[in-house]
Parts: sequence; C-alpha cells; structure tokens
Amino acid sequence: MTRTLPRTTAMNRVRPLLVLLLLLAGARLAIWSSDATHSSALYHGTPTFLLVVLLTSVAAGLIMASPAGVALGRIGERPSAAHFLSIIRDPSPAARRAVTVAVWLLATLYLAWTAHRQGRALFPLLHDENSYALGARMLSRGHLWLPAHPLADFLDSFHILVRPVYASIYFPGTALLNVPAVWLGLPTWVIPVAAAGLVVALTYRVTAELAGGATGLLAALLVPSVGLFRMFSTMVMAQVPAALLALAAVWAWLHWRRHKGGSPVRHLDRVGLGVLMIGAVFGVLAVTDALDWSYAGVVCWVLLFAGLILRGLGRRAARVSGG
Repeated sequence: MTRTLPRTTAMNRVRPLLVLLLLLAGARLAIWSSDATHSSALYHGTPTFLLVVLLTSVAAGLIMASPAGVALGRIGERPSAAHFLSIIRDPSPAARRAVTVAVWLLATLYLAWTAHRQGRALFPLLHDENSYALGARMLSRGHLWLPAHPLADFLDSFHILVRPVYASIYFPGTALLNVPAVWLGLPTWVIPVAAAGLVVALTYRVTAELAGGATGLLAALLVPSVGLFRMFSTMVMAQVPAALLALAAVWAWLHWRRHKGGSPVRHLDRVGLGVLMIGAVFGVLAVTDALDWSYAGVVCWVLLFAGLILRGLGRRAARVSGG
C-alpha cells in the first residue's frame, strides 16, 4: 500500500524553489516590459517589477492549491530533490561560500548584460563621475591633489577644486576603488559593475546567515530588480561602494558574533579579528561616504557593544551559578 505524504509537508519543501522560480520569471518580465530605448525605463522598471511580483505571487498561490501543486510536492519528497532543496534552504558554510561566489559572477554578468542591452552610456557622463574619475587618475600616480594651474581661473568646472590645489571635491574612497581600472587600462564601468555584483552576493551571504539560504536567494534576486541600482551599477559613483562596504561591515559583525570566544588565530582570537575587520571596513567607508558611514556605524557598533555586554553578563551569571 502506498503511503500518501501530507500535502503541507510536501509543499513546505518545494515552496522556496517554486517562489524563487516565479520571482525569477517576474524579474525577466519586468526587464522586457520596460522601454530599453529611453533612460526613464531605469526608473519605471521598479514599479513594473513590483506589479509582476504581485501577479507571480498570486500565480504561486494558485499553483500550490492546484493538482499541479500536489505533484510538485511529491517531486519535492524524492531523495534527490529533497537533498537539493535542503541545500538551498539550509546550506553548509562551504555551500554558502560557493553560492556567494556564484551569485557574484552571475549578478555581475547580468548587470553588464542589461547595461549593454538597454544602451546605457558606459563612460563617465555626469559631473560627479568625471570628478571621481579624475581622483582615480591622481591616486593611481600617488597624488591626492596636484598644484594649482597658473591659469586656474580659466579651468574652473563642476565638482573639482582649482584653488588652492587641483583636485576632486569628493572623499577619495570611491576613487581609490577605481584605481585598478586605471592601472590596467580597463573601461571605467568594469570596477563598478563588479562591485555591484558583489553587493548582490553579500546581500545573499548576510541574509542567508540570518534567515536561511532560500531567503538569501530571494533577497539577492530583488536587489538587481531595482532600476536605480542597475543604473548605478556601471557608474563611477559612491552609492555602490558605500553599499558594498556597509554590507561588508554587517558580514564582519556576523563573523564576530559567530566566532566570539573561539580559538586563537595568529595570536588574535576571533573576537579581536572580527573587531579589526569591522574597524577596517568602517575606515574605508568613512572616506567613501561619510553619511552612510554614520548610519551603518551606529548600527554595527551598537550591536557589537551590546554583544560584548551580554557576553560579560553571561559569564558573570555562569560564575555565580557555578560558585
């Protein structure tokens, strides 16, 4: 006699993959529905995507309530499918690292492909971009600024200083990130799009550690669906580097929280290593975007000190109970 599996158990196993596939289809429809020949499509893509997500969510509910949903649930109970879904839902540390690298590569390729397909300008177009590009060229030669030109009054322009020195008006963090592109002679969009892909990957990594692998994949899928994110992904601007550093700070805090009290690592315990990672990330973020640094800094340092206080209280309570 064949045992019938409970429908709720079967659907609980297959639901994350089903919703992921539907959202992926919705993201693709959102890109297709936007007019790629106009720059305004970058702004209209997000509302369209949200509408498509709503429709695909309704479709997911209908599928789960249909006989096809029962069949999918039975497929989810097969050993191979159940193993695959368990890896997605609760990946091991090694699997999480591998998925992070895969998400980085796929997101980078996707963002570069959409920029090409939508006909966006893949060179510094705004005054801000040219200022950051100028800073990157100066830093590539070891200079934060250059002496003022004798005819500085005739060289004045937007977002640069011509007196008392010739320099970009912005903090040097974003320019420093783009220095390798100057050294290697790469187009200006290569480093930004790689950093944007890493933002998507770290979104997965942080969310997967906090809420599970399936939730991490959904969060990573939602990031490139934002039109402004896609627009900034190929621009020499501070928004993407600031987001990358803020996520790196959160990941460093999670690393510290996971390993606090661990074994020594080159004469530094993992608590000290985590604190050093957070400090280094915030140091770079401070010279990239001071406003984002203040926001992310307050959150991470409050969580860090709260963890240290709770750890001390826990040790004290253990000593009292043991004594």
